[in-house]
Amino acid sequence: MGNQRIKFIKEQSSFTRSLTLSILVQTPHKIWYLTPEILKLNIAWQVGHLILSQFYHTIVVIGDSDPSIYKKS
Repeated sequence: MGNQRIKFIKEQSSFTRSLTLSILVQTPHKIWYLTPEILKLNIAWQVGHLILSQFYHTIVVIGDSDPSIYKKS
């Protein structure tokens, strides 16, 4: 991947993370666990999904998909 493309991806990731955090900071915690009937999911579930996805992606990128990372000790 070229340096320009990597720079673009980093900028987009940073922007998206900042935007998401700014929205979450403004969202009262009392509504995080309200689950709309139509979605069957709530904000807390979505935040957990974002955290796990980012964590997993970080491990894969840093570990270069090293299979030993996924083995239990």
